[in-house]
Amino acid sequence: MDDGAWHTVQCVKTASAIKLVVDGRSFSQAARVGSIANSAAVVIGARPESEFFRGSLDEASIDIGGAAPPQPAPAPSPQPAPQPVPDRAPSPAPAPSPAAEPTPITAPAAPAVAPPVAASAAAATLLRVSSTTFGRARLVLRGRLGADASADRLRVTLTRRTRHHGTIRVTSRPIGGRSGTWRSVPVLPRAARGLRSFTVSVRYLGETGHRPATLGFTAVHR
Repeated sequence: MDDGAWHTVQCVKTASAIKLVVDGRSFSQAARVGSIANSAAVVIGARPESEFFRGSLDEASIDIGGAAPPQPAPAPSPQPAPQPVPDRAPSPAPAPSPAAEPTPITAPAAPAVAPPVAASAAAATLLRVSSTTFGRARLVLRGRLGADASADRLRVTLTRRTRHHGTIRVTSRPIGGRSGTWRSVPVLPRAARGLRSFTVSVRYLGETGHRPATLGFTAVHR
């Protein structure tokens, strides 16, 4: 049995049989061999110039006339190496639940703001100067304003350019409320007293329902 493994072999002769035991398995044949006796040297594993054993021997022994030696336990059969058990793939983690969509917060609607009245939608404002009266230290101007327009939105400016005092400018705010008439009394500075003419500018600044207006003229003392 040439398979590269170790084996146990026994040859047993009894009075009635010859037995061969290989790895615990017996092969027996009835035979009467009789007694064996000679003076030759004991050779194990070969017979000179005739038979020989190719292999390795270990723990060889001869037992004569005694009881049959105990049967050796058969050599253990090589067990195949255990196959590695593949690791069980981890169970996939449960997919995360989708995040809840945030509830949109609706900003409260801004209060409606009334659009400003367009100038084109406002009525043209009546602005007139009815009279101018020169005094020693003042100039009195009277005029008319469109119905329901406020005289508080009027501005009067007197201007005169002189040789010695440069440009003289005097402003005044007329009175009259919403009566439809107005009056302005600008006080003349000392340098302007005795002058016989002034450039006059009357401006109405405008308000809801009334468009701005401007009136310019030259007031001359006659």
